[in-house]
Order: sequence, then structure tokens, then C-alpha cells
Amino acid sequence: MKALCLQGGGAKGAYQAGALKALQERGCHFDCAIGASVGAINAAMYASGRVDELYKIWENLDYADLFPEESRLLSESAGGLSFFLTVLRLFGNGIDTTRLRALLTKTFDEDALRASPVRFGLVTVKVGEQKELEKLFIEDIPKGRLVDYLMASAAIPFFTKVEIDGVQYLDGGIMDNLPIGMLVEAGYSDITAIRLGGDIRYDNGDTPLSIEYFDPSEGIGHTMSFTKASIKHSLLLGYYDTLRTLDGLVGKRFYVKPFTAQELRHVLKKHASSLEKWLRVLGEKVVGFDEQVDRLLKKIGAILGESGSETEIWTAFAERIATALDLFRWKVYTWEEMFSEMAKQCDLGENEQEDAAEKPLFAFARMLFEEWKK
Repeated sequence: MKALCLQGGGAKGAYQAGALKALQERGCHFDCAIGASVGAINAAMYASGRVDELYKIWENLDYADLFPEESRLLSESAGGLSFFLTVLRLFGNGIDTTRLRALLTKTFDEDALRASPVRFGLVTVKVGEQKELEKLFIEDIPKGRLVDYLMASAAIPFFTKVEIDGVQYLDGGIMDNLPIGMLVEAGYSDITAIRLGGDIRYDNGDTPLSIEYFDPSEGIGHTMSFTKASIKHSLLLGYYDTLRTLDGLVGKRFYVKPFTAQELRHVLKKHASSLEKWLRVLGEKVVGFDEQVDRLLKKIGAILGESGSETEIWTAFAERIATALDLFRWKVYTWEEMFSEMAKQCDLGENEQEDAAEKPLFAFARMLFEEWKK
């Protein structure tokens, strides 16, 4: 039985929507989905079989849609002390979550979720004499109270208070932001966890478990970063980062299909004159194509500080040049497609602001692209 665990993180939850879309496209299925805070909301959508809809909801979401008054006041504050005092005032009164509740009420069909073959669960914190973590599967949530408990799981401390039957609740992430333990206690041992920052790990001790973690490859904003640009970035990053893991793509910033050293050398042989010309400029005297490639990759690795395999060094080179050219990032490339696109838009003149140590690297790229376009 496979289970999915989603970390809490407010607006960063858009990353999970992108990741879930990629997992769904690759045929990954989970028998149970749980989460904390926004992770609980995303998990409920997954359990409802509505991953595509979840992606669209995040895609169309805007801070002003959920928190109009707060958005207005923050945009009108002049910055500095004025902005700081506005934030204190908003957080002190508690941010109104009426529109968030309305969105959840409109979005969820509780009966459909209860009938789903995918079991759903969440965590929240009950406030009494002591704070108590509550771990609830769908069968533990009273009928008709799904939205109440979703709001309870996502009750960030500076939101307005959430009460259910006179009991106050707080965000489940306060005590367990990645509730893998809840799944283990319920008997699940094959777990996929989508994290939103930090290195939260479940210590399984001697318990035999399979836990796979999916993580953002770069920063995804902060909890309240509900801007269109931030959400779009998180959605795309979640989708392509997950494809990188599932499909074995290479690259740290871009997404490149894996290739072998033999395939690399086969293509470079067509551009041997560029290799020879660049090495000659650097004062390298080499004989034979294989030696040229060896020296080429050694030089590139030294400039970039890379000491991996031939394909790792070449990928690092491709990504450095692609970044300088601002190559479109959200696409799965073969490395040849990547270089073809870069050759089309090559603008690596002598005035770019790259580090002085990298100038030979950009000189080689210019030589290669000029030949590539012929």
C-alpha cells in the first residue's frame, strides 16, 4: 500500500500541485494521501481524484482573491516603518480567512471524498490546557465537518481563530509539519513525501520503511507569497523537479535528458574544428580528436570547478551558457536541442558581465555556436 505525505507551507503548496501533476502523468498512484496545513488541502484534492483541477486552482489564485483587505493595506503602506506597523496590525487582529473557507466550501464534495478509494487524512492541533496533536483520517472527521477540519489544519497562528464545537484549533504544522509518523502508525510502509523546505525526515529506527522525498531544487518564496509570479514559478518548479527525479533527467537548473559520453563525443566530432581552434587559442597542443575532447572537458571543468564525469561537466557548461542567454527553462531538452536553441539566440558578445575567469568558456561557446549554425 503506497501513501503520500504533503508538508505544510502556505503559498509554497503550489509546488506540490505541480509535483502531483507530474506524478499523475507518470502513472504514480497512492492508496492514501495525508498532509498538514496546505498539504492537507492538496492531499484532499489528490484523494478526490482532482489533480488537474488543483493545478488550475493554484494557477488562477491570487493573494488579493483570498485576503483582499490585507492585500490593499499592504500595497498602500509606504514601506519601512509604515509597512511594519501595518503587518503588526494585520497579524494582531488575525487575517480574515472568510474567502479561504468559501473557496474550500465551493471546491470540495465531501461525500465524493469519503467515497474515494484513496484514503485521506490530516493533522491539526487542539488547544486546551496543553496543545495536543490530532491525527485524523476521513473516517474520524464527523460528517459535514470536512471544511471545518481543513481550516483547522491550516489555522496559521496569525489567521483568525478556528473553533469547532467550542474547541480552538491551530495549524497542524506547528507540531508535525510532515506527518509521516501518522502513516507508519496506520500500517503504511511505502511512502512518498513532498517537502516544501527544510530537511524534515522521519526517523524510522529499525522499522523497515521505504520513504522517497521530493524537494524543491531552489527557493519557492515564503508562506504568504501568493503573488501570480511566485505561484507560477512554484507550480512549474514542482512539475519539472518531479520529472527530473522520475525520468532521471540531468541538470541542476535546466531539465535535460540523460546522455552518454559516447553520444557526446559522437556529436562533438562534427564540431572538431571548434575544439581544435579553442585549444590552440589557449596554447594547448593536442593530437587526435579523443585527446582534444579530454583536454576540452578538463579545461571546462577547471573553469567551472566541476570534477564529475564527462557528461556532468558538459551539462554544467551547457547550463552556465543557457543561464547567461536566459534560455527558456520550462522544457525537457536533449542536450543537442539545448545547444541548437542557444545557437539560434546566441548573443555572447565581448561586453557580457561574466566573471573574468569564465571568458574562455564564453569564447568557446561563441566558436561552437557559429559552427553549429552552419
